[in-house]
Amino acid sequence: MRKSDEAGTRPDVVRIWIALGLVIILIIAAAMMLVEADTQRDQQEQVASVISKLSTVRARLEGAINGNLLAITGLIVEISMNPEITQEEFSRYASVILAQKTEIRHVSAARNLVISHIYPLAGNKKALGLDYRQVKKQADAALRARDIGGIFVAGPINLGQGGRGFVARTPIYEFSESGVANQGRFWGLLSVVIDVDKLYGVAGLTSSNQTIEIAIRGQDSSGSDGAVFFGRPALFDSDRALLDVSLPHGSWQLAAA
Repeated sequence: MRKSDEAGTRPDVVRIWIALGLVIILIIAAAMMLVEADTQRDQQEQVASVISKLSTVRARLEGAINGNLLAITGLIVEISMNPEITQEEFSRYASVILAQKTEIRHVSAARNLVISHIYPLAGNKKALGLDYRQVKKQADAALRARDIGGIFVAGPINLGQGGRGFVARTPIYEFSESGVANQGRFWGLLSVVIDVDKLYGVAGLTSSNQTIEIAIRGQDSSGSDGAVFFGRPALFDSDRALLDVSLPHGSWQLAAA
């Protein structure tokens, strides 16, 4: 072969190798894009699955809380219409509530913010006469319920009888002849203590069948600004699986992975 032919062949070979190299690069890039797309799809499906399971927990939490709060409606009305209610009468109504709602540990009423009625009396009697305004840990939440004119959920708190509980307080107003809610004279507060462990159990948070890890924040109904009171705080480092639990005034926030 002549030198001129060899010189003409070499550029063709180089171009072929360059073309092959570009094709290989494109194939690798396409494969990497497919892998990345599959990874993203898997991650999206995983997040969707976590959110779906977390939504179930949220629904159970809200349902249990609302069910417990709804159960005390009749007692609120009774006190409003009968502001001189006796301990015996209070116990009779409250016993029906506790028979229906096993998450409730006890119910108390504080006339003029001083605990005047409580059920059950056993184990709780020493709380009678407690003035919320004189106990810093109780005063803020009690006064907030009074001031907002609605139910306020505080806690979880450590209970004097042992264990922990959420305390839902609602103001009571004496019956007004106008029939308009909250226009009568302020009577005091009705408080219901919801057992933390039982509430978590109803919501499935502590179930051995729970397949996701969950954390909750929002101490004292303070939402995303509140302290974590269940699970690992690190779960809130990512915002991919966050859901709010609606409370009468405020919220909690759930995170999961």
